[in-house]
Amino acid sequence: MKPLDPPVDDMNPLWSREEAETVGEQLAQSHVGSPATVRPQHDDLLGRTRAPELVSMSETYDQAARARSYQLLASLWNR
Repeated sequence: MKPLDPPVDDMNPLWSREEAETVGEQLAQSHVGSPATVRPQHDDLLGRTRAPELVSMSETYDQAARARSYQLLASLWNR
């Protein structure tokens, strides 16, 4: 798998309109924030979908930030 490219300040010159729309649709389903704000979003999603589990992913360039993100996510259920 190819490593992630470093972040850029502006994606507009780099992607097509279709790519921008696809990312916008995906981000609309994203749960972003602190554990206190993400937990209600997850609870709502589970309630609406009746899914027995959630699968989470993160494409974060900074590996330490990615690990911290997963630690925070795990803390939602490790209480």
